[in-house]
Amino acid sequence: SLDLPFAGVVSEAAADLDVSGSLPAVPSGDDLIAWRDAGGTIEVRRFELASGPVRLAGDGTLALDRNGQPIGAMSLEI
Repeated sequence: SLDLPFAGVVSEAAADLDVSGSLPAVPSGDDLIAWRDAGGTIEVRRFELASGPVRLAGDGTLALDRNGQPIGAMSLEI
């Protein structure tokens, strides 16, 4: 068993995102597939999360795979 300082409660969360492509505010599954097929991605310019003494920060790129599941690559600093 690990005794990690993660409190399980998020005290701070922030993100700066850039969504490429056209996507409705409340997209349907078909909207997401069309967005993916048109090359849609989400650029995570900045991501921050804090819980107790633990802070995460990072950036990266997210998209949907051929099955509509999220994929991506991110760099995180703990």
